[in-house]
Amino acid sequence: MANVTINLVTWNGARYIPYLFDSLRKQTFQDFTVQVIDNGSSDGTGAAIAAEAEKCTFPVHITTQEMNSGFVGGHNQLFTQTQSEFVLLCNQDMYLAESYIQNMVQALTMRPNAAAVSGRLMRWDFAKLADAPGALEQSFTQYIDTLGLRIFRSRRVVDWYAGGRWPDLESRIAQHGRVIGVFGVSGALPMYRTAALRAVAFGDDVFDPTYFAYKEDVDLAWRLRLNGWSAFTDTTAVAYHDRSAAEGGRTDTAAVRNRKTKSSSANYYSYKNHIATVLKNLYWKNYLKDWPWIEWYEFKKFIYLMIFEFATWKGFWQLILEWSTIRQKRMHVKQLRKISANELRIWWTQQQQ
Repeated sequence: MANVTINLVTWNGARYIPYLFDSLRKQTFQDFTVQVIDNGSSDGTGAAIAAEAEKCTFPVHITTQEMNSGFVGGHNQLFTQTQSEFVLLCNQDMYLAESYIQNMVQALTMRPNAAAVSGRLMRWDFAKLADAPGALEQSFTQYIDTLGLRIFRSRRVVDWYAGGRWPDLESRIAQHGRVIGVFGVSGALPMYRTAALRAVAFGDDVFDPTYFAYKEDVDLAWRLRLNGWSAFTDTTAVAYHDRSAAEGGRTDTAAVRNRKTKSSSANYYSYKNHIATVLKNLYWKNYLKDWPWIEWYEFKKFIYLMIFEFATWKGFWQLILEWSTIRQKRMHVKQLRKISANELRIWWTQQQQ
């Protein structure tokens, strides 16, 4: 049995596949199996994966399906087939440095209470390769994609230091150490301890199946924290991500700018799933302490949506339709709790800046 399973869900990503598999073949750690679900791609992604699989010494299992079940549905399906100790969730638009998987395995092995670890994900200017196909390294930028998930008292969750320039921030971040404790890790390229995922899953579903995409990583990070698990970012493990839209920053202006880059569907799922995540995982004791921050954030968002994104409000009505399901899942999450409200709140009152 492979020690690591790499679960990859693809959709119309044929242009990325040769680069992703090139980086996997170059990994210093090779004790893994790749499981792929292609979500009804129409650009030849499935054929590109099959062609790359023929060049690999590690096993590659490919499932193609006509319907797009989303990031969530695809990974839930792959998780039911995962038996390894660790599982790496992989986006199609990634390029991994040679020691990425090895560093992830070492970090989890050395920390038995860690559920998740991710690396220093950097922005990948993939568009540059269209003009200069051989200039791979020139397409790697010095800008941070994410160093993990940061949560605020308002319960807004953002990618830590997203958009920051690594050479300018390296010395400040190094004060926290090489491997940094974070609230949770982004869903772009995390490695999880499979036992931890099974401990907090909704039956066979590691991600909430109502999410389709967006905020599923935040919801999972919250559940893992409540269940007593920890998460880390290894800043020496590097990968590059061609993110289609920048994640919202800590300011309202940055959040608005981010929403304008996303499709209406993405904004719908982002809003709906954020509210559902808070409702399922919130300690009421902490809500009473933080309600001014929470309500002010939600009020500002309410006004913005009413004026500029009224179509997103269908997410609010969908929440009403899903209310009984959300309540059942909240009861499930409450049964999983192993840490107190005070232990959890350090992540938005005393964490790194």
